[in-house]
Amino acid sequence: MQLRREYERRGLRLVLVSADFPDQTEEARRFLTQQGVDFPTFLKTGKDMEFINGLDERWSGALPATFVYDARGALRSFREGRTTHAVMESLVVAAMTPQ
Repeated sequence: MQLRREYERRGLRLVLVSADFPDQTEEARRFLTQQGVDFPTFLKTGKDMEFINGLDERWSGALPATFVYDARGALRSFREGRTTHAVMESLVVAAMTPQ
């Protein structure tokens, strides 16, 4: 959310997708509210492997997962697991830099 606030005017668009189990939907919504998420978010539906492979076949399905796309929609970075603000910022800046 901090990166969104810092880079939104430069074109950053944050899309959040919850891949939690259906019985965890309310918990996910509470978390998003606590984090100050004030824009549309999405909940995964359908079969897990279709969802996973639809994003990136290299993804094992581990959460959290981060996918960073550039303005053209090309995947520029993919990471599984937690990451730091500094690493995430470097990924965002790289994706915003024309190749």
